[in-house]
Amino acid sequence: VKGLRFVDMGSGIGGVVIATLMLHLDVVDSACGIEIDEYLHQTMQRWLRSAGSQWPWLQHCTRLIELKMINGDFTRDSNVSQMLQSTDVVFVNNYLFDPPTSQKPGVSLNQKL
Repeated sequence: VKGLRFVDMGSGIGGVVIATLMLHLDVVDSACGIEIDEYLHQTMQRWLRSAGSQWPWLQHCTRLIELKMINGDFTRDSNVSQMLQSTDVVFVNNYLFDPPTSQKPGVSLNQKL
């Protein structure tokens, strides 16, 4: 299988997205993360920039990953529904989601897909 599209809903600092690309580059065509917490999103951006500066051979990859990371609410962002239509693998770990997020109507991926 090649050309898979991966989305991490609630991506934090992007660890799962980065690991997916690094470990499965042969099958994953694109990976994206959506994170509502602005601080976590900015931390991920700083880390990617730092990694790109420290290891120049990573700059191209870190820029591509940074462009694919979204700071937003996947329960409200209309672009998420469109993105999910063309996504093959969706990763959601709701362990840290607050109860209102986990219980919002329409959060079910079955409804989005």
